[in-house]
Amino acid sequence: MAIIILVALLVSGGGGVALVAQDALPGEALYGVKTNVNERMGAWLSFSAEAKAEHESKLAIRRLEEAEKLAAQSRLDADLAAEIEISFKAHAESFAAMKSSA
Repeated sequence: MAIIILVALLVSGGGGVALVAQDALPGEALYGVKTNVNERMGAWLSFSAEAKAEHESKLAIRRLEEAEKLAAQSRLDADLAAEIEISFKAHAESFAAMKSSA
């Protein structure tokens, strides 16, 4: 019984972190959770080529929105801009490759 409670606590706690991480911006502590857990989970749950392409498109747009938010907060420095640019290009290229193969 204790194992079940422990697993439930871990899952609910992890879910809470994942939920809070959705609004994280580059340079913030939970940004890695957002990109390495949440967004990869979304990719895993995209089964068709069209769904995968749509997911990559949404991620590319999300990177631009993150840059806009950081710029509005005067927090977009050269390092973060470069990080966002690399990520944007990767998602855009992945989207283009998936769309051309569909």
